[in-house]
Amino acid sequence: MECAKCLALLDDFLDGTLVSEDRALLAAHLDECLPCASTRQDFDLIIQLARELREEFNITPPDTLKSTVFTIISYQATAT
Repeated sequence: MECAKCLALLDDFLDGTLVSEDRALLAAHLDECLPCASTRQDFDLIIQLARELREEFNITPPDTLKSTVFTIISYQATAT
């Protein structure tokens, strides 16, 4: 699996909408690819922090935030 495909699947994985066949492919790639595994860890930390801040400040992030973050990460993955 290419890293760009992994990042596309990671979006669905984090949303909980990834089908089991793709989940297995993603898991295998994350086991083998340190940069993609690191990206997943970064996403987990961002999500955790966003949840904590949302509870603390009682705000909801804009809908475009997730799309913007994924666009930037996808661009960085293809630029390297």
